[in-house]
Amino acid sequence: MISNEQIEQKQKGLTTQVENYETLKFYKSYRGIAAILTAIYAFATPWTGIMFVGLLLVLAFFTFKGKVWAMIPLYLYLPFLLFIQLSLIAMDTVDTTLLTLNLLACVVVLRYVFLAHKIERLRKIQKIS
Repeated sequence: MISNEQIEQKQKGLTTQVENYETLKFYKSYRGIAAILTAIYAFATPWTGIMFVGLLLVLAFFTFKGKVWAMIPLYLYLPFLLFIQLSLIAMDTVDTTLLTLNLLACVVVLRYVFLAHKIERLRKIQKIS
């Protein structure tokens, strides 16, 4: 069970991200980490074509810029790639080790994309208030 201290610590981290949005280094902000991990994922997935690498890099760039419309396709696209790999495993054309690594990478990337999306939502709420 999550303690109150852990909840407060998470809230403090989110508040810090929102308050220091413009001043945080790109590798310390959730949007920057999400963009870096998405770019690494694009180049580390060996079976995707150049078009897919380009698409992921464009989405990574706009995720770094804080565009929510670029984060939402990542929620759909990365699990879709895993689904394709599962179907290829069913046809015995892909090694299961590759699927395991991609599953782990997908979870890590999507976690930071989710956190970046949450920060953008909090910023929007803060602007309205």
